[in-house]
Amino acid sequence: MVCSPRRLANDATVASLLERPGRWDEDLVKNRILWLANCEVEDVIVKFLICAWLIWFGRNNLLYEFRGSGKGSRVSKSCQPGAKVWTLLVSGSFKLNVDTTLDSDISRYGAGLVIRNDRGLIIVAAALSFNGNVPVDIAEAKAVLEGLLIAIDLVIFPLCIESDAYGVVGLCNEVNISNGDIDNVISEMVSLEVRYTDVSIVHISRDCNRLAHSLAKFAISNGCYCVWNVDALLVSQL
Repeated sequence: MVCSPRRLANDATVASLLERPGRWDEDLVKNRILWLANCEVEDVIVKFLICAWLIWFGRNNLLYEFRGSGKGSRVSKSCQPGAKVWTLLVSGSFKLNVDTTLDSDISRYGAGLVIRNDRGLIIVAAALSFNGNVPVDIAEAKAVLEGLLIAIDLVIFPLCIESDAYGVVGLCNEVNISNGDIDNVISEMVSLEVRYTDVSIVHISRDCNRLAHSLAKFAISNGCYCVWNVDALLVSQL
């Protein structure tokens, strides 16, 4: 299944779920659920479920993930290597979280990408599936490269890339040395980082990458290559 990039928030199926900011129209929601249950178009169902999931995940993050810490402390910790907790960025910046999963039994690997703005709201999400059996480090490097290319295409800068692939992050920052097949991918990423100077990449804990990991698993299970441009305003209304 292949989904072309689109603004999910413009889809009447999703947008009409909100009667007004912060309130749900219960009857409308029930009607939409009944419509979805009878829908025979798999593409529509998948888009609806993923968008609803992203909205719910973003809403929970806003309500619970940062509770107990002030905004100033979150900003000061942003983009620190080896971060244990997902943190916000300084005003005007964006953060890309990347993760990968592999399934050698079906010769496929998936990449999950999530881009958030400086308020922590999801603005872009992607579930990308690739065919072939490749080493983990190459899969992780290609996932980072795909995320960077999407950010460049959408002109999303300044950008902080976060990955739990310690080796890949080290290679991108010229901390580690490699002579393997991964060099070509790393070289392309580094050349893009030089060209687009408002890009940095840091290592984080896997716990900070849960949504990206879930999207990677979704990609590998469904064999899809999907990029969603999500309206952050829709998320903020929940």
